[in-house]
Amino acid sequence: MTHITITQKRQSLEKTYTKSSHFTYLFGHIRQGLNHIAHSMVHFLTAGDEPRIWIEADAQGNVLYRGYDPRTGRRFAGGSEQAIRIWLEERYS
Repeated sequence: MTHITITQKRQSLEKTYTKSSHFTYLFGHIRQGLNHIAHSMVHFLTAGDEPRIWIEADAQGNVLYRGYDPRTGRRFAGGSEQAIRIWLEERYS
């Protein structure tokens, strides 16, 4: 019969935890890479000459409207929906 000391048990658990944390770290990087590839594929497949518009929030929680026009290469950043509408209307006028 083997006698496992508390120190041996702790070392065994630490090895298991270390292996687990390495796996979690590696899995996180793989998942991040796959997400980047998926995002790039969606962008490639849906990219046309239509403007792209999205909404972001800054560190204070303020809404920021952003836009990009691939036809002209112009970018937009503004703090109101009205401002982005004007930017879009300029594109079509």
